[in-house]
Amino acid sequence: MAFSYSEITSRKNEKIIWASKLSEKKFRDKEGIFFVEGAKLLEEVILSKHIVEKIFFTAKAYNSYRELLEKSKAEDCYLVTDEVFEKLTDESAPQGIFACIRKPDMLPFPMESIKNGGFIILEDIQNPQNLGAIFRCAYSLGGAKIVMTNSCADVYNPKTLRSAMGSIFKAEFCVYDDIGSFIDLLKSEGNRVFCTHLHSDSQRLGSFEFKASDSIVIGNEGHGVSDNTADRCSARIIIPMVENAESLNAAAASSILIWEMNKSKLLS
Repeated sequence: MAFSYSEITSRKNEKIIWASKLSEKKFRDKEGIFFVEGAKLLEEVILSKHIVEKIFFTAKAYNSYRELLEKSKAEDCYLVTDEVFEKLTDESAPQGIFACIRKPDMLPFPMESIKNGGFIILEDIQNPQNLGAIFRCAYSLGGAKIVMTNSCADVYNPKTLRSAMGSIFKAEFCVYDDIGSFIDLLKSEGNRVFCTHLHSDSQRLGSFEFKASDSIVIGNEGHGVSDNTADRCSARIIIPMVENAESLNAAAASSILIWEMNKSKLLS
């Protein structure tokens, strides 16, 4: 079957106006749709079997990525002028692909997964680039079970998606209203839950061995893990650093912690 599409030449076209609103979280939530830009992220979407509802592309993108566009099996395909595409993109050097993706259902982790532990728990991570970097690191280093508070940045924020480099389509994740209860549930199954928290009884990273069932809580960029959450954890830990150094941002700290949690598995 030939690859069929419609052409759009006006920036005021209702489909273009609709797609441009997907930059707003409220609109994404209302429609149950998010978007990705570029060939790399579209390829990750296709591999993950997410549903591509609409796709907008320029003539240059059509000539360069026609096979990929066909593989998307988008329900609606639109060839747009460069001027029209400028209304959709916020990238400085766009590839001319803007795909609208149906959000998958976000299901809670099954009890069997909770029994096994091994979670990265994110409390109030508000910078979307940090959130995306944590997803990328977690998937790359084998810590791809992520729990977030609903105060974290939006997973489907375009900055998060770009920073994650496709990892959001590979990792398991869920948002929980009450991570305190989730921590209690992990502990009730005999799992340890650590948090990064400066305290008189904090253990230094490297002074103990992680188990495969251990989980870690990583807190807000400015305030760290809340005292209430820290009190629910099995133990507090700190990353040893030289004197007078600024604290690491959430993404950098996460990369160190996730490596320490998974290094025995990665090196075996």
